[in-house]
Amino acid sequence: MRKAVLFWGFACMVVAAARAQVNLPPGFETVEIAVDERFTSPPSINNCGQIVYSKEETVPPYGPEIYLYDNGRITQITHNDIPDDFPVINDAGDMAWIRYVPELDRVQLVFLRDGVETIVDEAWALTGVEINSSGHLVWSHYFDGNCNWDLRVMFWNGSQVTQITPPDEYYDQSPAINDLDDIVWTHMNVCVTPWTGRIQAFWDQQIVDLPSVDSQEQGSDISNSRHLVWSAGQDVVEFRNGMVNVVAAHGAVPKVNNAGEIYAPVWSVIRELWEPYVFVPQDRGYVAYRFGQGASSYTDGANNDYGEAACRWINDPVNGDWGGGILFLRQARTGDYNGDARTDLLDYHRMANCMNGPLVSGGLCGCRLFDFDCDDDVDLLDFCEFQSRFNIK
Repeated sequence: MRKAVLFWGFACMVVAAARAQVNLPPGFETVEIAVDERFTSPPSINNCGQIVYSKEETVPPYGPEIYLYDNGRITQITHNDIPDDFPVINDAGDMAWIRYVPELDRVQLVFLRDGVETIVDEAWALTGVEINSSGHLVWSHYFDGNCNWDLRVMFWNGSQVTQITPPDEYYDQSPAINDLDDIVWTHMNVCVTPWTGRIQAFWDQQIVDLPSVDSQEQGSDISNSRHLVWSAGQDVVEFRNGMVNVVAAHGAVPKVNNAGEIYAPVWSVIRELWEPYVFVPQDRGYVAYRFGQGASSYTDGANNDYGEAACRWINDPVNGDWGGGILFLRQARTGDYNGDARTDLLDYHRMANCMNGPLVSGGLCGCRLFDFDCDDDVDLLDFCEFQSRFNIK
């Protein structure tokens, strides 16, 4: 049983408990969500601190359903008897995920906006969907081919699907997209042993090869400034300003935000499990923060532009315990909105714009940092708590 520790005046205990600190960035705290014995998909997080994920159901047919975590509350998004899995979300609240339709023996790519679903693609298999701020999507579409592993990167601009990568003997997987519609992916040859892979990108209307530092590269991500990260052998590397640099040894599946911060699980050689890290730029390098530890293994995750990150953990897959949950590294609700280590008039001006009165729920986004009691509004109760923290040091 994990101990709950509170970091602010009001207890935000609707569905999450704050965890004891490990090595957190200043002004941040961690909470655990979606904790149970069921399998949890990799989470996606947006700049409003909303997190989407899927959970296996406990009743037949036991398929996963999509859930949304928003400001301390969890809402089930899908309610059906077919599997919905691997969701992603953008700042507008648009979502996309993969749905398996048993009667068709096919999977569909589902896009959700304002409660309306759109079927974007359908195939024997689809994988690796990602979304940007415009609601544009990238994913990999299975075609028949060599080794039965013929994947192509696809792009949807909201109205039309375009195939980005051409037919060849390679396997194009795990695409990522930024807000400028730049796309990166892993270009793999799985018809050889051992497999090989390198990172490719699509920008300026052409496919380019990124500098290769290992024969087995995969798991890339890209920011709006074309700052790229990926796994190269046993290391996490970045491509920035025309140079490739190692960010972390023994790391995997990195994500980079538009502030240049990187999330990656790092393998603990001593403890023999994955631990979650964020790497924050400082001077010419990074400061590494490990924000979770324990007997569980932390794997896939994502981060937003405010330094927040979410990752899943699995209890003990070696012994068949696939239960777990999501660890959320979030900004602490101290009233210090601009992160200058004090709560003053600059923060008050922001809070004044966030005041929306009692019983006005939803849509807080950045204003959630002033919702001290986690009741989905910013009202006089929150102002009183803000006032108690006010200082002019």
